[in-house]
Amino acid sequence: MFEKTIIIGVISSFYYYEIVGILPGGIIVPGYLAFFIQEQPLRVLLTVLSALISFFIVKYIISRYLFVYGVRRFFLMITVNYATGNILIANIEFLPVDLTLAPIGFLIGGIIANNFAKQGIAITLINMTGAVILIRLIIIALNLI
Repeated sequence: MFEKTIIIGVISSFYYYEIVGILPGGIIVPGYLAFFIQEQPLRVLLTVLSALISFFIVKYIISRYLFVYGVRRFFLMITVNYATGNILIANIEFLPVDLTLAPIGFLIGGIIANNFAKQGIAITLINMTGAVILIRLIIIALNLI
């Protein structure tokens, strides 16, 4: 089911972009979020939180000292998101919660953070939410759950 969800997410995100003209957080992101939203919604929230933290660190701290644009911005979003994800995981391990509670990978949050920088936070979150709902409905309609 995971692979089917991801490929449905990629196809849906591509057509979403073609129709609306806005990336819903990236091409692969909505498929991953749609897969995890049902069973592990806190992981989705942690992923978005990690992306927000990474975005603010790159935009308001790192950009004071470096020229941040294009591939360099994408690289910084991914690497900073890796660091923030590890910090979140380290802090979560001390709480009495399930140890699987962690951001969904490190690339997903970095891709979301990069889209925050390109399109804005609100536009990205609104369109990402819409795409995740659409993909989840397609999965339910195709009886893949």
